[in-house]
Amino acid sequence: MNRPADLVAIYDAISAWTDCGYISSCGIWGERDIPATLAKLGQPTHPRMKDPRKDSAGWVKNYVSRVAPHADNVNYMYADGHVKASRWDRLKWGNLNGNIPDSDPDYNVPLTTLRNPGDRRAMTFRSATGHSSDNGSDEERPACPSRR
Repeated sequence: MNRPADLVAIYDAISAWTDCGYISSCGIWGERDIPATLAKLGQPTHPRMKDPRKDSAGWVKNYVSRVAPHADNVNYMYADGHVKASRWDRLKWGNLNGNIPDSDPDYNVPLTTLRNPGDRRAMTFRSATGHSSDNGSDEERPACPSRR
């Protein structure tokens, strides 16, 4: 594992489930924790995110006040075992996805955006298990050139 001190392993979440692809309609980027945090902070969401302030985002809109519960921070436990409080808008895709090599341009892209939403490569990766996503679609997670 590259950079275990930079890789988030566990975090405070508004749901116990993180079984969807990151940017899918039920993922932490597409609908859940990240857009809810941005809504709580009064920041704009990416156009592909469900904004709980505008969309009928289902149950998420009821949890905006509960996301980032520690003075607007989330507690993150990293793969090396240390814990740090931070915010989703301060993390990069490389912090969330251990399959993105630190030499890849996606590694340092903020989690609040995508490198290039029109670029299919910016939308795909295969997990460490070789599965492309939870529903078989390659279009739910950010790029990883070593797994294409």
